[in-house]
Amino acid sequence: MSDPESPCTASAEVWKSELPSLLVSSSVGIDGELFWPIDPLALLRLYLTSPEHCRAIHIKTAGAYGLGLRCERDTDQARLDDVTVDGTAALFTDLGVDEETYGNCWLETVRDARGKLLRLNRLPAVTMIRLTGDRALQRIYEGDAEKRTAFSANQTKHLRPSCPGGGYYAYPSWIGANGMMALARAATDFNAAFFDNHAMPEHVVITKGFELTAAQKEATKQFFRGEFKGLENAHRTLYLHLPEAEHSVEFKRITAELKDADFLKLLDAARDRMPIAHGVPPRMLGIVSAGSLGGGGEVTGQLHLFELLTLRPMRARMLQQLAPLLRDLGIDPRGVQFEGVDLTPPDVDSSQIANWVAAGVLTADEARQWIGQDGPAPGGLTKADEDARMRLMLKAWARS
Repeated sequence: MSDPESPCTASAEVWKSELPSLLVSSSVGIDGELFWPIDPLALLRLYLTSPEHCRAIHIKTAGAYGLGLRCERDTDQARLDDVTVDGTAALFTDLGVDEETYGNCWLETVRDARGKLLRLNRLPAVTMIRLTGDRALQRIYEGDAEKRTAFSANQTKHLRPSCPGGGYYAYPSWIGANGMMALARAATDFNAAFFDNHAMPEHVVITKGFELTAAQKEATKQFFRGEFKGLENAHRTLYLHLPEAEHSVEFKRITAELKDADFLKLLDAARDRMPIAHGVPPRMLGIVSAGSLGGGGEVTGQLHLFELLTLRPMRARMLQQLAPLLRDLGIDPRGVQFEGVDLTPPDVDSSQIANWVAAGVLTADEARQWIGQDGPAPGGLTKADEDARMRLMLKAWARS
């Protein structure tokens, strides 16, 4: 099973691509452990080393679950809020980060002696392993000590997307980009080691037929240290006096010559695969593709597709898996939804306010206040009053 040592504190080691581990099928341990097909620490390393991958995970989870669950009935909403410590938005955003990072996430379902559901807690996926019989085991390492907590079948809920690989765990949806991310990490590590390796000389001086004097050694050393590199030292010459005509000096490079252009191309190639692997618009990751215009219409279109093809399926799948727990709380799952992203373009909102001004529903001064150009909402209204005013304006505009 996985090495308990955190990658943040691990000592120096030879790092290899995680790709071969994908070919390892799940196996069963002597205590009924159903081992992960991919070491979760390997997936965590990719999260820690790829900024685009990390950013895409948080954009997806914030967009899908960041506004929390909303129930049609206030009593259902109160019941749902009572079983979450920090609210449904925080709980399911954290679960979403686990699911997008590892392909799997776990809910702890705290119940009383009669089986009544009292609390829903997140169990960090990196600490979890499935056991036979729908049970689960949590392993937390505190120094060299291992703390184990076993959960019965009705004490946890394993949440995961559908996976073509089958088995007891799901692969993350982005797993096809694993090899490219691993290659980019290996190149980054090599680049860092290349520049940090002060113990390895770049050149060696080979003399034939004689030995350099102490003064010549010092002159050669100073030349390579201070006068060999840099634009201001271009075409500088090292002068060495050779005692005899048959004597010679050879300067030989013994380290590889790094090509920055190839390194950057590799990083760009890995970066450009992240929007494809995650289904996130490139502009949301700070990626500007060649030939894109960058106008508001292009961004709005990307956001619309992101909501329809990525975020809504994520919410629907999560709700389907939560349905049994909602019924345990006495809540009809059909009356519960994750709040979606408001895709109304800003220019549409502005034009609507302009129509209200033209119809006499709002004055010009009130319109400026409503769109935040001149202080708070008119009259110092409360949030409830603002909502009521907005509904009245919409009705007035519909009749005009």
